[in-house]
Amino acid sequence: MGLDIGGSSTILAVRSSGEDVLRLRGPGANPRSSDSTYVEVVSQLLDEITARMPPETVERTHIGMAGYHGRIRPRIAADLERVWAAKGFGHSPTISSDLEIAYCSVRSTFPGLLLLAGTGSVACRVDTRMEDEAVPHIARQVDGWGWKLGDGGSGLDMGWRAMRHLARVLDGRESPSLLADLLIADLELSGLQRREDLLTIADSTSIAHLAAFAPMVFTAAAGQDRHALHIVEVAARELVDKLHPLIDEEVDDVVVAGSILTRETPVAIRVSDLIVSRGFKVHCAPEPVVGALTIASGATGRRF
Repeated sequence: MGLDIGGSSTILAVRSSGEDVLRLRGPGANPRSSDSTYVEVVSQLLDEITARMPPETVERTHIGMAGYHGRIRPRIAADLERVWAAKGFGHSPTISSDLEIAYCSVRSTFPGLLLLAGTGSVACRVDTRMEDEAVPHIARQVDGWGWKLGDGGSGLDMGWRAMRHLARVLDGRESPSLLADLLIADLELSGLQRREDLLTIADSTSIAHLAAFAPMVFTAAAGQDRHALHIVEVAARELVDKLHPLIDEEVDDVVVAGSILTRETPVAIRVSDLIVSRGFKVHCAPEPVVGALTIASGATGRRF
């Protein structure tokens, strides 16, 4: 069994003899940015699993979790171990960040580079440890600091930039634009109360939900809105710039992951062009949960 716990969604998949037999989707559960708690989200998904199959039939589980770093890791691991035991599974899950599973979903050679942009953003070098060449680990990371300190080029970053542009338009500091019109319509701002309403929305909007404004940036960019095009260009260059400290003669491949880079967005197109222009191959990883399944099956001694 594999889980991909992200900021916007959680995917659970079960694989047997090389075939996916079940796949479920839940809300995001990044412990640093999501509205829902990871214990709540995972417990609900496991209840659906155990209603369909005996928990003891699952041999191994690997979880890739966005936000799984720093001093909170032991607490998260202990919480999830208790959940697995309570649901009747005969093993404890192994856990990594979402970065390892994204890379392993499309690549099995090391070292390599990963560039991820979804709710947040990060670049990293993925390698293996000498004592266990089958287990990937993050050898070095650039950004991934979270929305307060970094995550440039992420959906959240673009959402912030779009909302700030709207505020300047309402002030009269910037001219009206297609991007501002799309945001005004989506947020249902009208009349003399637009300023107060926008302040209320900004105060109550969750971190994860800000990333939901990124598609409006893409729509406006497709309409040649200059403000949206600027946001797209800044995002693409910020993302590619994260790779520079990680490059050496050992790597010539870049895996791109996250909803911003694995869908046909203007940022994805621009990032791919910039990476290729620097002589690197690009590999798209649209289903990181496959990497979680790969790591879990490897722990059983088999590769599905």
